[in-house]
Amino acid sequence: MNCTNPKMKQLVSLYQFDLLPEKQKIRVEAHLMECDVCFDELYRLSPTVELLEKMPDRFLTALQPRETIMARIIKSLKKTVGYLKKTGSIMLTTISKIWEIPTIKILVPAAATILLAIILLIPSSKQYSDLAILEKAPYISFRLKGPVELTNTKEIFDEAMRLYVQDNYREAIPKLLDFSEREPDSAYGYFYLGVCLLITNETERGIEKLEISAKLCQEQEFLILEERCYWYLGNAYLKINNVEESLIFFRKTIKLELNFEQDAREQIARIDERKHQ
Repeated sequence: MNCTNPKMKQLVSLYQFDLLPEKQKIRVEAHLMECDVCFDELYRLSPTVELLEKMPDRFLTALQPRETIMARIIKSLKKTVGYLKKTGSIMLTTISKIWEIPTIKILVPAAATILLAIILLIPSSKQYSDLAILEKAPYISFRLKGPVELTNTKEIFDEAMRLYVQDNYREAIPKLLDFSEREPDSAYGYFYLGVCLLITNETERGIEKLEISAKLCQEQEFLILEERCYWYLGNAYLKINNVEESLIFFRKTIKLELNFEQDAREQIARIDERKHQ
């Protein structure tokens, strides 16, 4: 989603975000691009707001019996804004400015106003998922240890990797699961299975398989693959906004001092920068 999105343009026009100072307008749009909950709720209310714009007199008449209730609601919201401003949250200043826009004061129905205020006034926790780097890992071939009877098992892995190389991750997953059951000591099988799961947005399952692979790598001293496991685990935890676990694996990546050391340092720097925004 971006500012050229027709839905975003509709919201900017309908809710008169252009009346905000430029910096505050950018913050509001940035929050809406990042927070699907707020964006979807504003977009869901759009038809109601558009309807009310066409017949404001009828709307104001309908509100007359509830004037006292609305006054109490606005008073309560202003007190909440005043209290939360003291926390220094950037979004609170933006919300207070949005509340002063005449269109929102007049046109948004009472129930919708309350709902919108609750959503936007609650300080949102910082999001880190957009920092995650979950790219396709290159295919590293290897030889299976064991007797010739493992030929069929090797064929299963080769077929899985053929699908993987073709970006057909969903069909590769069941074959890699089969391979991992046959070869439970193969760090490679669990690694590529974990990567496929991450790419297909099965993040928690992907983390589980990558942690198994990392443990096997430690036991078998596969340092290069171990580093890759840590790098992907760091980004996977970042994807689900678990920053502390993410940092643990990025630091493990750095400690190995191999191919992803600098990438891990850069990710930690991005996380620190986001924390202080």
